[in-house]
Amino acid sequence: MKELGLFLIFVGIISTALPMINPNGQYVFLNWMNNWGPNAAWAIRGGITLLGFVLWRVGGRRG
Repeated sequence: MKELGLFLIFVGIISTALPMINPNGQYVFLNWMNNWGPNAAWAIRGGITLLGFVLWRVGGRRG
């Protein structure tokens, strides 16, 4: 679960940073989120990041 959590955190941060780095870029995944409206898109980005953090935190130790 920790690996999935880290992946979701990474995806959430990238999806948040890309529009700020290149606002004119066309990204398929980001356009899908933006079709729901700007507030819903930010909620999805935040939710992905938060879910990743929770999975990473709760994910137990390997060993």
